Amino acid sequence: MNKILALLSLACLPMTVLHAADDPRPYAEVISSRPVYGEVRVAERHRQCDAPEDVAGTPSCRTVTAWRMEQRVEGYDVLYHYDGRVYGTRLPYEPGERLPVRNRGRSGAMRLQ
Repeated sequence: MNKILALLSLACLPMTVLHAADDPRPYAEVISSRPVYGEVRVAERHRQCDAPEDVAGTPSCRTVTAWRMEQRVEGYDVLYHYDGRVYGTRLPYEPGERLPVRNRGRSGAMRLQ
């Protein structure tokens, strides 16, 4: 059984290597990713009723808005390695293990996709 699994793994390896080599998009290796938090104001609406004051016993109700502050992730400070150099950026999403990068333009600057 172990020999069969080993042979299957080896048979799939060349396809994986070829697929990665055929991929024209360059990728950068993510070194670290740290979430950046910010405070946002959040509204919470609820119905508030007073004790009945009329003869029919009907309470007086209204919608009340209460505000609170909440911590939320605003983005991620990311360090990544590409073409022998280390770069840093802030992204609005968690990057994972690698980032696709665009080819360098006239300015020579490398940009994330």
